[in-house]
Amino acid sequence: MNNLNLIITEQAYNDMDLISDFIARDNVKAAEKHLNLLLKACRRLTKFPESGIKRPDFTYKDYRFYIVKKRYVIAYRVENKNLYISRVLTAYQDILHCYNFPILYPFLHCFIRCRSCFSLVSCVRV
Repeated sequence: MNNLNLIITEQAYNDMDLISDFIARDNVKAAEKHLNLLLKACRRLTKFPESGIKRPDFTYKDYRFYIVKKRYVIAYRVENKNLYISRVLTAYQDILHCYNFPILYPFLHCFIRCRSCFSLVSCVRV
């Protein structure tokens, strides 16, 4: 079991704030619950950094993607003894559009929601 240092980028904090603010419009307690869930998932990744999936078809850098409750995607990388959380996105966002740094191939691939089981899967845009 690894115990890596957790480093959450400013963009990832902004992502979590946006998610929390959106939920808080309807229910403040639910927003707090979701924020705690995301932070707990980030901390869990420091102990189990292999939990996320690599997507060589999706990124050319050593990033992993961890899915939380079928609704959120945490993009992270491990470097030395640090785990960097780069983004925390909802499954309903256009993930390619959300990245403003070149970790993704700028064409074709995306995450989509499978209509039968509601899990995140990959597809090819044509």
